[in-house]
Amino acid sequence: MGTVFRVEVLQLLRDRRALFAAVLLPVVLYPLMLSGSDLLQKSAVSSLDKRELTVLVDASEAPPERAMRLIDAIQGPATIIQEGDASSLNQLPAASLPETHRQQIEDAWRELIGDTAQAILTIAGSDGPNEQLNAKIWYERKDESSRTLSVRLRSRLNGLAETMTVERRKELLGRDPGSGLQLEVHDLASAEDRGAASMARFLPILLVMLLLSGGSYAALSVFAGEREAGTLETLLVSPADKSALVLGKFGAVMLTGLACLASNILGLFLAVQVGWEGMGGGDSGGVGLSRLSSALVFIPACILVCALLCLACGRARSFREGQHMLLPLMLALAVPNMVVLAPGLEHNFLLALVPLTGAALSLRDALLGELTLGVTLVMILSHLGWSALAVRQLAGLLDAERVLIGAASAEEASNRRLASRHAQAYAFGAVLLMLGVASRLQGYDLLGGLLATLWGMMLPLGLICLWHAKKRFGPSPTTDFIRARPRVLDLILAILIAPGLAFLMELLMRGQEFVLPLPEAVTKNPALEEFFGSTPLITLLFAMAVSPGIVEELLFRGAILGTLARDNRPLRAVLISSLFFAAAHASLHRLMPTFLIGLLLGTITLRSRSLWPAVILHIAYDAWILLLGTERLPEVLTHGWGQYLAWLSLPCLALLLRFRAAGKPAQSMAAPIN
Repeated sequence: MGTVFRVEVLQLLRDRRALFAAVLLPVVLYPLMLSGSDLLQKSAVSSLDKRELTVLVDASEAPPERAMRLIDAIQGPATIIQEGDASSLNQLPAASLPETHRQQIEDAWRELIGDTAQAILTIAGSDGPNEQLNAKIWYERKDESSRTLSVRLRSRLNGLAETMTVERRKELLGRDPGSGLQLEVHDLASAEDRGAASMARFLPILLVMLLLSGGSYAALSVFAGEREAGTLETLLVSPADKSALVLGKFGAVMLTGLACLASNILGLFLAVQVGWEGMGGGDSGGVGLSRLSSALVFIPACILVCALLCLACGRARSFREGQHMLLPLMLALAVPNMVVLAPGLEHNFLLALVPLTGAALSLRDALLGELTLGVTLVMILSHLGWSALAVRQLAGLLDAERVLIGAASAEEASNRRLASRHAQAYAFGAVLLMLGVASRLQGYDLLGGLLATLWGMMLPLGLICLWHAKKRFGPSPTTDFIRARPRVLDLILAILIAPGLAFLMELLMRGQEFVLPLPEAVTKNPALEEFFGSTPLITLLFAMAVSPGIVEELLFRGAILGTLARDNRPLRAVLISSLFFAAAHASLHRLMPTFLIGLLLGTITLRSRSLWPAVILHIAYDAWILLLGTERLPEVLTHGWGQYLAWLSLPCLALLLRFRAAGKPAQSMAAPIN
């Protein structure tokens, strides 16, 4: 192991350009880039403030004393006042000008401003204690100087308007009778705490991104590069222990990752010291080196990321294929770190066990000075365990016989995975549609958006996936779950399972409240309560039980699971389809319950070799939850027979799975292949 580690490190050190770009460059790049962007922005604002601009003022229709106050307010540094007659512009408001008059106004505008002025200000009004002045700014948006001057004038006149409002109110009323509260806000946090709170929101995500970008060149070179060059096979056929070889290579990648992490933290510290406000610098006072060094608690996550990076690159057959795996891996590893954006989420022992999530929350607490010893130890041990599991998986993946045989039949292995890639591509498209389009449609109209999502997007996507798979890979009666005729007993058992499944999910959601509580926007939403109370029951059942049961099952169990089952083991196919099924519901709080329901529905589909028991169970479960949540379920089913129905689901589920596992395949309505 030591020999492999030393050789790999020496080879990585020879690639000085990549080493400099990944490890050393961030030390100076962050301060230059981040402080440079601030300086550029401040310089641009300063140059605009210092630019001398001329405004043409027409105050002929206003009382001289009151007009002079407005002129004094706009007269300041780099603003030149030029008196003139702009009565032709003050005839009509610009928003209501007819097209025939607009050309006349534009001609008058051009004639008035000439080559000297950039904007025109007209002031009108009459003298009196209750009279109001009317000020109009005329400018041209496409002209940068004119636009800058208009912003400057509006800012100064708005300040004067607030001052005059307070004076008028005090003059007429003495004290504002509508003001019943004077609010003052005092932040008791220190300047360093404010900077740490700002940094804690994004530092875990940023460190993972930087770690992947820095350690990727080492992992690609150690695994994918050597496999492409043919040196990996030579090493694996040696009599050395394969685990030692993998640990040596992993150690070289981990060393590079830790060096990259250290250099990035140093670069971030320098960026804070030069005062970049986005990193907690500037007015917040910055974050000291002692506080920033608490990022060392993220080292277990760094080890895990390096292990996953090695696992991804170890599966690649070429350097190019390894590069293509980096972007999906980067996106996948960024998601668990986004929990730091959830407000009020407390770190606990259960969250500490979740890969990367526990490390991200520990880093957040460390920056805020709220790190607890017990939770931190659980996080460290769990992340080391996950890393050991990934390295063990990598050692099995790089078994000498598998590598040599796999290299000889790489094309065949690739062809065997085409169906799986096909299904995952459509599943990923479904998740993107749900996240990007469906959420907006349902935001405009909940009922119409839900139906449009299911029947207008998900159903066509599932049908296209089925048609494309059949055209590309040919018919497959063994995985054609849609056209397989179910047994009547299976359908009856699926209905009886629904109450018990609902009871189990309710217990799971109650337990989840201690880890990831639902926000009040979900539990107390007047709009949703009004929707469920005013919508007819038959409409609710069709939109939220029948439609999801048919469309989602056809897509995720019929099309995606059926295509995955062509070239994957049953467990792997069910796991992949369930993950996409949970992700498509676009809810962090429903992720685990939806994943477990997907596992059950997928298992039932594979065991019964038909889609329709899962469809019936999905419809029955959603209908039970809907009726229970809207208090429309008969009382005899909630307090009387409800508990017996929940327990009855256990033998029903056992019968459904056992009978199909031991029985004959369900009769298929698909034509057999001769």
